[in-house]
Amino acid sequence: MLIDSKTFLILRRKNFFLAIFSLYLLFLLLSSDVLADDWVEDVKKSAKQGDAQAQYILGLMYDYGRGVPENDHTAVQWYLKAAKQGHAEAQFNLGVMFNNGEGVPKDNVQAYAWISVAVAQGNSKFWKYVKETVSDSMTRDEIARAQYLSVDLWKAFGPTRNTK
Repeated sequence: MLIDSKTFLILRRKNFFLAIFSLYLLFLLLSSDVLADDWVEDVKKSAKQGDAQAQYILGLMYDYGRGVPENDHTAVQWYLKAAKQGHAEAQFNLGVMFNNGEGVPKDNVQAYAWISVAVAQGNSKFWKYVKETVSDSMTRDEIARAQYLSVDLWKAFGPTRNTK
């Protein structure tokens, strides 16, 4: 069951959007091939207005091809916008895209750094991915560069700033 755009906007205004709606959307994105056109347009509108959660969701939509054509490059652009506002899940997904070379050239230093910023926000579950997937193929020098970069990224984009 899809929700309509009015319900979406009501949830967003009441800040249920950040908690409950995200879980609902993830379920929809992974289980449905069809999303309501007006709902997709509302997410796009919110994302373009700077809402970090909507930017993250739009990144997911492009990443998985749900409601929009699958496009890794566009997914990366939306993840980056949300990540720069301190959105931890977007930071993690951006790191995964760098690690896999999806939508961007493969770059383990960037992957390690972005995921480290997400981990530093209290998302320790992401660290397992870094240890098992990213850092195994990195040299000591690359890990050191990634750690320095993660400090710079944390200073610029660490704590969640978007409270919409």
